[in-house]
Amino acid sequence: MSKSSNRVCIIDDDRIYRFTIDRYLKMHELSDQIIEFSDAEDALNFLESNRKNRTILPDIIFLDVNMPIIDGWKFMLKYQQFSKELSKPIRIYMFSSSIDTRDKDRANDFPEISDFIVKPISEQKLKELFN
Repeated sequence: MSKSSNRVCIIDDDRIYRFTIDRYLKMHELSDQIIEFSDAEDALNFLESNRKNRTILPDIIFLDVNMPIIDGWKFMLKYQQFSKELSKPIRIYMFSSSIDTRDKDRANDFPEISDFIVKPISEQKLKELFN
């Protein structure tokens, strides 16, 4: 498998989970361009301030639901306010350790969310997301 040029953004307050996803992505050559945020507000600021820069914007966002201050749902509401101004489409995969079906239903209310995935993600599922 050749190295992908997918630029990936991981937004999760769990340092170990960010590290794990980062390792999977690099190990399977799914991406070598990874941006990480432990805080959703920092990620929103980054995306909004770079909304016209195609080379800096990620192709894929892995977004955790449960984070302090701005959770994944609040992130999505704020993201929707400027997402139409982005210079390229971004696929968003929402992650949660919750198995509550209401979370998956709520994710379906956001057309920007490509899929809702229960943590932990398997290496196989991660590969599937890139195919």
